Amino acid sequence: MTTLGPDPEPVRFVIDGVEHCGEWRGKRDARSPAFVLLHDGLGCIANWRQFPDDLAAATGWPVFAYDRWGYGGSAWREAFPTGFMEDEAARLSLVLDAAKIEECVLVGHSDGGTIALVHAAGQARRVDGHASSSEHQLAPVQPRERPPRRAARESPIVPPLKRSTPKRKTVPPQRGPFTPNAHLPRAELAVARTHRPYPARARKKKFLSLDVPTAPGGPGRA
Repeated sequence: MTTLGPDPEPVRFVIDGVEHCGEWRGKRDARSPAFVLLHDGLGCIANWRQFPDDLAAATGWPVFAYDRWGYGGSAWREAFPTGFMEDEAARLSLVLDAAKIEECVLVGHSDGGTIALVHAAGQARRVDGHASSSEHQLAPVQPRERPPRRAARESPIVPPLKRSTPKRKTVPPQRGPFTPNAHLPRAELAVARTHRPYPARARKKKFLSLDVPTAPGGPGRA
């Protein structure tokens, strides 16, 4: 459904010395709640395209969208700290005051969905409802405490490590003349001294003589 509504009504307001950019879609009525659109982490007002006009035409409620600090037509921001979404959720109350919105329904995507949920949890009086998609779940990070190494070794659950193979005994170097079998143990050394290899037996070559008859007067005749 694509309904081309009237031209958007742009607004600009300043919060804590930071200039913000926003716009209204649909017919504004002080007696009805307003939809507040919260864009994602890489978006702005222009990313909503025809959705604000379709939402205003389908419900008859006005739609307010704005660029957060550091996005779109709002003031430039150098960096985004770790808890910037919680800060934006707290700043959303000031945005609603500047836009003169008493009752609203928050619609957020990605970062905007997280900001909508955090704000609705703390400001339920002004928020009649919220819709979020692809929001992030924030959880406090608790560092893991590792037990000392000595306590881990002495624990009955973790038995101490045992060597699977005994240590090798090294033979100290012998002083005196060089002996080729000095590295052998005493028992093997004694065997090496007394052992004499058997002499290789001479193999007799056996030739097979065959009496081959030859022609008369040949070399084989006696």
